[in-house]
Amino acid sequence: MPLDGYFVAKLIEEIKLEINNSFLRRIKMPSKRAFLFEFYKNKPNYLYIDLSSNNPHLRLSENLDNISDSVFISNLKRLLLNSKLVDIVRYKKDRIIKFVFLSSDPFLGNIKRELILEIMGRNSNLILVEDNIIIDAYLKRFSEIHRSILPKLKYEPFPTEKSIFKFEDLPKYTSSKDLFNKNMGFSMDLATFVYNYKIDIDNEPLKPVKYEDNKFHAFDLRLDNPTYYESLSSLLKDVYKKIEPINPLYKQLNKELKNRENRLKNLKVDLEDNKNYDKYKITADMIYSSGLDLNSKMTEYLENPLDYKLTLNENAQKLYRIYKKKKASLDHLKREISLTELEIKYYSDLITNFDNLDLDDLKLELNNKLSRKKKDTKKSHYFYNGNGYQIHVGKSNFQNEYLTHKLANPEDLWFHVKDYPGSHVILRGNISDEAIKKAAYYAAKGSPLKDTSNVLVIYTKVKYVKKIKGMKGFYVSYKNEKGIYIDT
Repeated sequence: MPLDGYFVAKLIEEIKLEINNSFLRRIKMPSKRAFLFEFYKNKPNYLYIDLSSNNPHLRLSENLDNISDSVFISNLKRLLLNSKLVDIVRYKKDRIIKFVFLSSDPFLGNIKRELILEIMGRNSNLILVEDNIIIDAYLKRFSEIHRSILPKLKYEPFPTEKSIFKFEDLPKYTSSKDLFNKNMGFSMDLATFVYNYKIDIDNEPLKPVKYEDNKFHAFDLRLDNPTYYESLSSLLKDVYKKIEPINPLYKQLNKELKNRENRLKNLKVDLEDNKNYDKYKITADMIYSSGLDLNSKMTEYLENPLDYKLTLNENAQKLYRIYKKKKASLDHLKREISLTELEIKYYSDLITNFDNLDLDDLKLELNNKLSRKKKDTKKSHYFYNGNGYQIHVGKSNFQNEYLTHKLANPEDLWFHVKDYPGSHVILRGNISDEAIKKAAYYAAKGSPLKDTSNVLVIYTKVKYVKKIKGMKGFYVSYKNEKGIYIDT
């Protein structure tokens, strides 16, 4: 049973009592789609937010271990840690919750940011905004028809045509379904309760309860076999007992990504340090042109520290060696930075599209001790035989590379979701509108956008798809492409 807007309203009241006007101290990911926020005001309190499609919810929680990681949580930590939570508000009667944070910057003064939770089934999302402009989101989406959720765009609430319910309007509705269809905040069970018993729901007392078949609510709906709870959070904890376990491969990918991000940070520090290589040669040149006794020893020259155990001549030669080494290392550092950035993209793409991957191929891909030839990836990709056409769908990087660069013919069509990692799809045979839509559908379903609508899929002939020099074979460039929007 999903949370409805009236349940969320009571839950916000409960949560505000514990964490409002607290400082955000830590953010964790206890599972792949769950977040744990640690707030502190006299004592630590924990807010658990789950974005999984089958049980999205939030509640007060105990402390949990950090298991996962993501680029999104890194941005949350960077922009929200040590901020003060000054308010929690709900948008109208809907399941949209705004956590309002206030932080102080020595140059910019007070900065207000909002972390917006949308509890919308498979479209549930966390969105970070500032001045109503999106900074980042857990699920990023693009659409030319509906709203897009992308950085730098204006945030718009989840669209709805429903009204805000008023108790005095209850006689206008012909049935509980009519009440449910026309008003925000209702589940079907709550609408039935309000309609049948003529309940003024805004004044109904709080009574957290669970019934058979895992039905539950903040109000006693007068169903059979109730079990009552002290709080809404304890009710939700019991309803959603199982926390989704993290796949070991997913943990490994996050670990590798974090290692590469740390390596990139260190490489950039080294690059900045080595950019000043000229100063070592200049100091050495000045020593030789100074007229000083080159056999003498000094601790510094013109505020440049020297090795007091060496003569001026030996120090100058040492500075020349440092100069040559740092100059030579610049090209090496730039190459390493470029390679590390490619690896970060590689691991980020695997994490983003993890749910759609062939895990056997992924395990092989991550294990450098095994040869790629030991797995026959030709037979493992998905194949669909339509009315005079065939569709081949890659479910791993191995399969994508094989399909695009080995199996496909130059005149076959190649499909891929726009601007996101995902399946390479090859269409051959009778190229009809039906076949194109079907192939585009498989490309959309093989991407992180598989649970969204109006997914932009691009397609072109295989002969226009090329490997990108210096990158793995499943990274490609293309031209002469067309686009099609697909609902998954």
